[in-house]
Amino acid sequence: MQSREVHDVYTTNDPQNMMDKRIKFCMELHKDAVKALDYPQPEDKRDFADLDEVKSTNDADLLAMFDDLDMDDL
Repeated sequence: MQSREVHDVYTTNDPQNMMDKRIKFCMELHKDAVKALDYPQPEDKRDFADLDEVKSTNDADLLAMFDDLDMDDL
């Protein structure tokens, strides 16, 4: 009876080639996912400047309300 000689797999480039193949697959998958992202068209961008004005008005109202509040009454 003869047994096969045990070869050290790590003396070859097989593990490196397998890892390289996996990394290439992952990088291609990532690249395809980034390409598939849906970005809004430039004309779809909304102008939210009026919301900033509303927010600043609300902030000013709140500050005025707290200025009128007397802390001793609490």
